[in-house]
Amino acid sequence: MIKTANADEGIEAAVAALSRGVPLAAMTQMERMSMAVGSTLPRYHLYLSNAPDMSHKKLAVSFDRLRTAIERRTGEPLVYWGVFGNGVGDGGEHIHLLLWKKPPMRIWHAERKKVGIGWARSKPVAKGMGNALKVAAYVGGQQVSVFGSGEHDSAASRTNERPWVMPHNARLRKHQQELLKATEAAKDPTMADEELFASLPGLFDPLTPDQKGRVLVMVADAKGWSSLRRRRSRARIRARSRRAATTPQCKAGAR
Repeated sequence: MIKTANADEGIEAAVAALSRGVPLAAMTQMERMSMAVGSTLPRYHLYLSNAPDMSHKKLAVSFDRLRTAIERRTGEPLVYWGVFGNGVGDGGEHIHLLLWKKPPMRIWHAERKKVGIGWARSKPVAKGMGNALKVAAYVGGQQVSVFGSGEHDSAASRTNERPWVMPHNARLRKHQQELLKATEAAKDPTMADEELFASLPGLFDPLTPDQKGRVLVMVADAKGWSSLRRRRSRARIRARSRRAATTPQCKAGAR
């Protein structure tokens, strides 16, 4: 029997288990992406609200226009990773973005008004890998449960939408290679969760030699677990869906 750690006890607990060479039962795609993005130490968390009664489609179009305007005004490419959310009640559609450079909020406020976006708020991500991972998991958790989070929308309400937004690979290859490598690894279906963890320099490099040895043994062992991991992953998703169906959604103010 494979000894595994519970993946629903928070992203820091998940990383701590992997650092000891203890695999997780399985990670979902959004959990893999959240861990990968967090490992690259994003610096700012930007929240964009919709205008009253703005649909997801209209907000997505407005965001594309806003992104283009920001890049034109600043003369710099915008590097970001984010998720669309939908608050209960008056919350409506909104976007959570992680940024690697401080956003010039005077420009953001001026340009978001022109495209009909309600308002914008930026908050620095506190220093330290743990804080970066928690913020990335919070952003990823706007659509689905991430490492046991409960802030997400009903998964059924987001099935026809992009799970996340980020620049094209060509732009990241030129301006943020670490983020590109991390997210490409997270999306690779042939890479086991343990291999993903070991491939992220921000998480693997600070480990002690003993910890690195345990992780590498775990990675080697993971190659024979694929069918079992798929079954466990499906079981986790089914269990989460049942909990979501019986749990009231969070209020928009809690986002």
